[in-house]
Amino acid sequence: MMMRRALAGLGLALILSACAGGSDRETVSTQAELFNTIRGINTARRDLEARPPTPSRAQLDSRKAGLLEVSFEKRGLVAFLAPYSRRTDPLPGQIVVWRSTDGGQIVQRDGLLISTKGLGNDLASADIAGTQAALRQQHVHQSVNRTHYLRRDDNTQAALALNCTIQTAGHETLTIVERQFSTHHLRETCINGQGQAVNDYWIDNSDGTILKSRQWVGPELGYLSFRLLKK
Repeated sequence: MMMRRALAGLGLALILSACAGGSDRETVSTQAELFNTIRGINTARRDLEARPPTPSRAQLDSRKAGLLEVSFEKRGLVAFLAPYSRRTDPLPGQIVVWRSTDGGQIVQRDGLLISTKGLGNDLASADIAGTQAALRQQHVHQSVNRTHYLRRDDNTQAALALNCTIQTAGHETLTIVERQFSTHHLRETCINGQGQAVNDYWIDNSDGTILKSRQWVGPELGYLSFRLLKK
């Protein structure tokens, strides 16, 4: 997997604690566990310095497959993932599995994170139907609900319910590797009584693709930032 260290530390993420009560709603982790090693990412630490930087536009244009840049904010790492599979199911939107060479996976539905694998403290699944519908319609000041199902160390899951509000953050010209895109920036603010997390999405005005985003995964992994370098 093409990786490199981020050149500078990124901002600290706000942390939500899991809801308590019931076997599947127990606290996901202690604060000390927030700094667990991200499995599947650190396996490549030994040769990070040998990895090339972000591909040029010419290199991206020559690729047949897509390429997703993923920034792991807590670790100051950047990974480049290729699409492993694309599929549809009875729910709206296309599911894309982005995979690293060491088996780590990022799974998105229409650009919204729904699962991770091999990162440690993974997101088992996520119900993001409300967010997906609001982003498709570019509704602002809309309230939606989402639920993250977080995998615990004993391989059970804890459900984390979030109440969210989606608002417009303006129209922006986004530059991704020498190419400019006209985008609509939407912001999703989520709370659960324990704290707050904020997701940002930059949506291509031409076809509705999420070109860039910063999405909260859970208390352990914090935020992942995505840039779609090639669709």
